[in-house]
Amino acid sequence: MIRLSKQFLVLSAITVLISSTIVFSGCDSKKTTDSNTTSSGTASNQTKSKKDTIKKSEKYNVKLELEKYNLPGVFTMNKPKGWKVYKAGDYNTLAFLTRDENEPLRQAFMFSEIGIFYVDGNQKEIEINYQNSGGYKVPWIDMPVVSPFNGTTFLHNFCSIMNSQIGKGFLGSANMPIPSGFEQIDIISEENISPIYPGMSTVLVRAMLINNGKAAQGMFTLSTYKDAYGHGTAFFVAGITAPVNEFISVKDTLLSTMKSFKMEDRYVQAGVNVIKENGERFRQISKTISETSDIITKGFNERSKSSDVRIAKKGDQVMGVERVYDAETGEVYEVENGFYDYYKTHQEQYKQKDLQQLPDTNYDLWNEAPLINHSLVIPK
Repeated sequence: MIRLSKQFLVLSAITVLISSTIVFSGCDSKKTTDSNTTSSGTASNQTKSKKDTIKKSEKYNVKLELEKYNLPGVFTMNKPKGWKVYKAGDYNTLAFLTRDENEPLRQAFMFSEIGIFYVDGNQKEIEINYQNSGGYKVPWIDMPVVSPFNGTTFLHNFCSIMNSQIGKGFLGSANMPIPSGFEQIDIISEENISPIYPGMSTVLVRAMLINNGKAAQGMFTLSTYKDAYGHGTAFFVAGITAPVNEFISVKDTLLSTMKSFKMEDRYVQAGVNVIKENGERFRQISKTISETSDIITKGFNERSKSSDVRIAKKGDQVMGVERVYDAETGEVYEVENGFYDYYKTHQEQYKQKDLQQLPDTNYDLWNEAPLINHSLVIPK
């Protein structure tokens, strides 16, 4: 009991130092038929021209226009036109989120720090027992155990962290919404990259997010820190996300938004003066955000192409569609789910006689924005 008390005094001291720098975000707690399909079940593209029946899907080719945004006395950035910007915290707790309110899965965000949470289940048990035995209230007692502490487990626990009392309090005080899509997350890849902060591991994570029946893909960076008492903090959590099929077309614009973020010199100096011990780390933030966009770009360019196929398939599954391609022309089509099984035994009903499923190893086909041929449906 004496050892526990001494230990908790150390934890209390850590609380004083760290709780003032805690930053949290949170979680937002088709059939296509053709009116010209004939009554006999013959696909309408027998009589319609290719120009009439095929169109490029706009959802694969989204264009974002940037505009200047200025939060006087704090920071400037170039954000997509019409997007809203939210800011929470100050100095080393600074966080921002910019997103399309009409499609919240289009977003870019940065949080200087997220913590503290548990990385050791035994430590959480010790602190629960301590608090229940009449000890001081532990501010982070409702935090999850993120173990092993890496990018994958952190993002899997993202919602739990954001829904903690401290997380809700932080965001609520700034009237800042939570990033969208983290209720269901599928980690595609994680890799170690050059550390952003000395002595901390930094990872680049690629993931799929599912929100209200829509799928998005995203790329995230974070640096991990563990203290000697079973607690962890994620530093400099940054990410970009967009609906899965448009990600490639908008990622450069979102990265430009991250790269353009710059805090005003007066704000930086004020933060250095206020923070004292970690002031110089805070001074790095504006520069680091710019570097993060380069890190994400490098990671995307060096990604495993097989992960592209996994993301595309998962996205199609969520949206109830599949892809086929014409082996003669090389054109890729998005069709309703189940089409190919029907097509295999009813090819005589279709003008295209050599439609095939996309091979997993043909990465060029999977990365091509498909055409939508509204006659390529299962005849009713």
